[in-house]
Amino acid sequence: NKLKTGGAPLTGTLSYEGGDPVPVDVVDKGNGTYDLSYTPEKAGTYIFDVKLGDESVKDSPFSIVVEAGEFDPLNFEWEGMELDGEGRRVVVAGNTDKFQVSAKDAFGNPILGGGLPVSGNISGPSDVPVN
Repeated sequence: NKLKTGGAPLTGTLSYEGGDPVPVDVVDKGNGTYDLSYTPEKAGTYIFDVKLGDESVKDSPFSIVVEAGEFDPLNFEWEGMELDGEGRRVVVAGNTDKFQVSAKDAFGNPILGGGLPVSGNISGPSDVPVN
């Protein structure tokens, strides 16, 4: 039987293993339908449980996969990029240097796909190719 009026005690819970639950807003549209909305910030697999009173509704709980958002140009991680006390990278002439740059979204989730237009340059007494 479909509900024809609002007022049912409908709730939603979005859980992430090892993390705090994500708040779920429930809007009663007054006609037996309800809008549920949530904003997860951490990428991963969540469990969403929709309940009417104390009982899960049909097909609930179910899993939701949250992927990282768009990359944030101000949120990159550097590995192998140690700087001296003056903020410089010191490299010995003739030696190859390397480091890794990892892109993240605005919430710190790593961007797992490639293809970002990352480039760089080095200024100094001679041109140095950057690959």
